[in-house]
Amino acid sequence: MFLKSHPRAVPDDRSWDFAVSSAVLQLAPRPRRTTRRAGDHWPVNSAPGNSQSYAPKARTSALAFIGKHLRETFAPLLVNVQHSIESRDAQQKAFEAELAAPFRAI
Repeated sequence: MFLKSHPRAVPDDRSWDFAVSSAVLQLAPRPRRTTRRAGDHWPVNSAPGNSQSYAPKARTSALAFIGKHLRETFAPLLVNVQHSIESRDAQQKAFEAELAAPFRAI
């Protein structure tokens, strides 16, 4: 909804895809090692299979593909959500205008 209401936030569709996938992937928990045991090297290595290492981040190409897939899959849902929010806002403005109508100076 933020990107839809602020179209200049992302310059093109690829940036839009990247922003959507980054936001969705940030919702998933990523295990992080915040301390180290005595004798361990610092910084903690990110070796695959090491349960105490930092989780690897997704590649940029994967983020773009995931974002494109999410946008294509959830487009009807997002359109319905946007229309319902806009209609709710329009109803709220109309209600406020009706309440204020008797108090307007002619």
